[in-house]
Amino acid sequence: MKKKKRLKFLSGQLSFVFLLTTLMVSSSCQKEKPKLIKEKVSPVISLAVYPFPLSQIKILEGPFREMIERNRRYLLELDPDRLLHNFRLNAGLTSQAKPLGGWEEPK
Repeated sequence: MKKKKRLKFLSGQLSFVFLLTTLMVSSSCQKEKPKLIKEKVSPVISLAVYPFPLSQIKILEGPFREMIERNRRYLLELDPDRLLHNFRLNAGLTSQAKPLGGWEEPK
């Protein structure tokens, strides 16, 4: 059961990375430079990719949206105290929570 959840989580992460890569490539195909960039020195080589605000991204229904929702539901299922256990220990704080285990297991 845990292995299936981990695989779903990882597939969601990979889908999200693929989505961001696709967006970067598609934005590099723009012919005009966005107005957000103010260059003080003109580049020797023209830039292929320009930054854009995240407000320009809208994820429609489809496999990427499903993976994002699946990832969100999984993260909301986790107990915050157990998830923060290692962070608290690394910060020198005490934690009464049981660690999640797996790669979250303190070594």
